[in-house]
Amino acid sequence: MHRDERVWKQPDVFDPDRFLAGAAHGPKDRTCYVPFGWAPKKCIGANLGTFQLMALCHLLCTRYRLRVDSTDEITMALRFAPVPEHFLGRLALR
Repeated sequence: MHRDERVWKQPDVFDPDRFLAGAAHGPKDRTCYVPFGWAPKKCIGANLGTFQLMALCHLLCTRYRLRVDSTDEITMALRFAPVPEHFLGRLALR
């Protein structure tokens, strides 16, 4: 799916900007990107990648404090994954 020319324009080109909202060269809809794939062709590194993300979240939550400027303005957009919008803040050591 990630290299299907029916879904992606220039599927073999590395272009992270294709995931930006409104990108003309992005996917036809938000269900076209599956980060680790699905069985039976699931990525063999999916569990390792998930573990690394969990370890990073633990590190950030235990060693840093996040101060958000305005919680009332934060919204969530559903793209290839949930993405926070209007999320402005600072990380500081605990």
